[in-house]
Amino acid sequence: MHPILLRGEGFTLYTYTVLLDLGLICGMVLTWMEGRRLWINPHQILNAIFCVLCTGILGARLGYVLANWTYFSEHLLDAARLWKGGLSWYGGFGGGLIGLIAYVAWPGRKTRLSFWLLADALTPGLLLGMVWGWLACWMAGCAYGAPATSQSWVVWDLPDIYGVRDLRFATQPLGVVGSLVTCMFVWATRRRWPVAGCNFLTSLALIGGLGCVLELTRGDDTLYWGGWRAGQWLSLVMMVTGIVLLTWRWARHRLR
Repeated sequence: MHPILLRGEGFTLYTYTVLLDLGLICGMVLTWMEGRRLWINPHQILNAIFCVLCTGILGARLGYVLANWTYFSEHLLDAARLWKGGLSWYGGFGGGLIGLIAYVAWPGRKTRLSFWLLADALTPGLLLGMVWGWLACWMAGCAYGAPATSQSWVVWDLPDIYGVRDLRFATQPLGVVGSLVTCMFVWATRRRWPVAGCNFLTSLALIGGLGCVLELTRGDDTLYWGGWRAGQWLSLVMMVTGIVLLTWRWARHRLR
């Protein structure tokens, strides 16, 4: 855990912020490359990236604030301090999805855009950004694992966000590895799908499945619905939605 990368007189550079920014840059570059491969107009892909980033960051912060409303209700100014960490993956994904839908459906557009094609172009960059996001959480101590009784390959001596060390599930390292494997798989298979949208929907199902597993190991505070972490429910919804829509897209293509 190295929450502070650089500190000077009146200046503090947080590792979380640096890694998250690197993830955004790498994700945008990868999205640009994929957009060119899919023959998407450069202006369209740039505009889509901008919309998704803006709404995604807003949704990620809003999701985190709502999940920790007990604290933020008494410290409203802290809600705007992104550089100190505190983003919800689920809120960010939902916000980015809303931004993409709004961009595609914007009235008065001269050329019709394909939501599925743009979603496919954005998918590898999203997954690469997830890798950097889990690295950022690892360094900052957020999204830490629950205490465990004995050390193993999934249980490490790790601190929580307050710096208290204990034997915990290695949630952040597992998130890094899981996201990286998912990203590599999606990147390797992205040319094999016969219809637009399958790459995005496959990723949605895999991300949801990964989230379901990782949520079982997390020890940070969150909302609970019916005894389950909110993230478990949301991951389950993502996984099921991805599988159902992927089956629908595939079956529709085969029936043509």
